[in-house]
Amino acid sequence: MNLSWAELAKGFAVQAAYCKDYSPLYEAIFQHFTSIAEARANHEPLEFDAQPLVDLLETEWANRQLQNTVESSLLLTAAIHAAVLNEDTEAAGLSRFYASVGGEYAPDYDREVLLQTLGGLLLRPSQTVRDFLRGGGLQTNEVSRGAMWLLPAIAMSANMLDMPITLVDLGCSAGLNLAADAQSWLWLSAGSTRQFGSGDPLVTQQLDFGDTSSRVRKALAVDNLARPHIVQRLGFDLNPLHLDKAHDVLWLRACIWGDQAARLARFDQALVGYQGVQPPPHIEAANMIDAARTLHTRLTPETRVLLVYNTIATLYLNDADYAALRSSIVETFAQLPHGVRGIWLEHELPRSGESPAPPKLYALKAHTLDHGTLKSHYIAYTEAHPQTILLLPDFEILLT
Repeated sequence: MNLSWAELAKGFAVQAAYCKDYSPLYEAIFQHFTSIAEARANHEPLEFDAQPLVDLLETEWANRQLQNTVESSLLLTAAIHAAVLNEDTEAAGLSRFYASVGGEYAPDYDREVLLQTLGGLLLRPSQTVRDFLRGGGLQTNEVSRGAMWLLPAIAMSANMLDMPITLVDLGCSAGLNLAADAQSWLWLSAGSTRQFGSGDPLVTQQLDFGDTSSRVRKALAVDNLARPHIVQRLGFDLNPLHLDKAHDVLWLRACIWGDQAARLARFDQALVGYQGVQPPPHIEAANMIDAARTLHTRLTPETRVLLVYNTIATLYLNDADYAALRSSIVETFAQLPHGVRGIWLEHELPRSGESPAPPKLYALKAHTLDHGTLKSHYIAYTEAHPQTILLLPDFEILLT
């Protein structure tokens, strides 16, 4: 493994802390993995039910380069969830605790049985677990994140009617969020409701206008949700998944936490909207840094806005690679045809040296090119799985 057991322990501990008051099932699992990894890192004798985890990871990750401890910790729980969803015989006992397959976890009563059953799977891991540990990757699968480009696009479209947009998703996985405008949304705000799309809403979110200007409120007024004019949808991912392949769909579903059945149902429903969106997304296998450098060459003639976005993707880039991505964006924005505006939206954790976000919230940043320099603005805060979107005063820069 390229990560030490001390690093793995830290990653598991961070996830366990994040799960507090959010996911009792995953909190118990991550706490258990933390204690095992700490014992292994300190060369302490391992309990009989701890050795299987050590053996499994040291075998399956022997030749794997993991990006960081976020990837390693979430990859392990996703591989376990995949075995549950796949109804592997070896994972049958765990099913009773996973809401995604009709189970339920009661932390006051079930913890010891959960850990014993988990130990059984780690002792005799199914082929699904081994395959996904060896070759799986974390994937964007939370369709509520699509609001991070859809709301800005709605506001910009209300400000300038019939604004043709080329939409680009960096780190797109299977590209589900590229079809956000094919879904039905409901935004609640101070007693008012804003419906986008028809039928029952797939996603309901709270919208807090905070200290935003009247221009922002007008652009997102109750009766003024203009449908963005998307003329092209492009997605780039190192290892894009395909929604017509059962293996890929299983992995996307497995990356959703097993006690969040509503998220899984939302994902399954979003597949229908994705299949009917126009124009259909075009997904390519490419490094996001390299792809970003060439976007000015990919525009349709009618494009007036190049809207680039990423959600929980640059989190896995080191500082050097992130700097290279910014450089690529600058390069492509500088070469946009006359009359085409470039906007880069990021729904990510603030990086080291940036303004911190409130606890457990992610920033929505908008980057634009100004005299050759990339200017960055914080335009909203929201969760990793957006439930409440707090708009900030700089949201108005989208309407300039």
